[in-house]
Amino acid sequence: MTTSPVGREAPGQHREAPGQHREAAGLPRLREALAILADLVLPRACAGCGLPGYAACARCAAALTGPLVLAAPGPTASPGRRGHVAGASSSPFRTVAAARFEGAARALLIAYKERGRVDLARVLGGALARAVAVAGRDLHRRPRADVVLVPVPTTAAARRRRGLDHVARLAAVAARVLTRSGRRARVSGALRVRRAGVDQADLGAADRRRNRSGAFTAHPGARPPCRHEIVIVVDDIITTGATAAEAIRALRAGGWAPSGAAAIAATPLRSAGAPTRRATLRDCPPYSG
Repeated sequence: MTTSPVGREAPGQHREAPGQHREAAGLPRLREALAILADLVLPRACAGCGLPGYAACARCAAALTGPLVLAAPGPTASPGRRGHVAGASSSPFRTVAAARFEGAARALLIAYKERGRVDLARVLGGALARAVAVAGRDLHRRPRADVVLVPVPTTAAARRRRGLDHVARLAAVAARVLTRSGRRARVSGALRVRRAGVDQADLGAADRRRNRSGAFTAHPGARPPCRHEIVIVVDDIITTGATAAEAIRALRAGGWAPSGAAAIAATPLRSAGAPTRRATLRDCPPYSG
């Protein structure tokens, strides 16, 4: 079997959070088993650049380990995230992403989310853990506090199409990474979809806010956080921040007190700019770590 520098999630490790619909019986595990079997016959190529034999080569995986992005739109956000689109405004909560949604980071996320590359869950979940570690304002003041990760819920239709709840899986990986680093973490399915809305791909900031308004609700059966736990909403991609804002609103309405939000990547908010360049095979030497 080809060995990846970022590894692979072992089948069956994902813990289903309370209140989430169960995925189609056996489908995620079957997809993962088939991916492993495929590696025995035809080794995978890097999802970022195509380098044979790697889920994500060292160079492409490094796109997720650079400077963190303060992703909440507004004057204090990182450059490119300060509201350079119509309708974007300052956010009252801290939102942190591990990378910009461009180049290799974008390619890895799309491959995982839309092309069945579950072998990328480990590297992407590790990136999410980096963002979580600084997303909560109270984390540095409360070094002994545990973390509760609340994934943005996905619709039943999206789960069926992808064969898994992709954000919940990444949250589970991030929780394990945080726990191994000394910060105990768990995943809670404290949110559920109340209203699906429409596909947001072509919507602007104002339309996204309207589309997400009232989309989520707190699940009454979810175990509430203890006093020593810090709650962080997690998602895969932050665009205008409308989805994270709705998730935080729904949690607060349910009596929770989220400290912030974290994501793997944030889309640059700019009205114009040079197109991002996809990594190429020449950029990516073999992994030697």
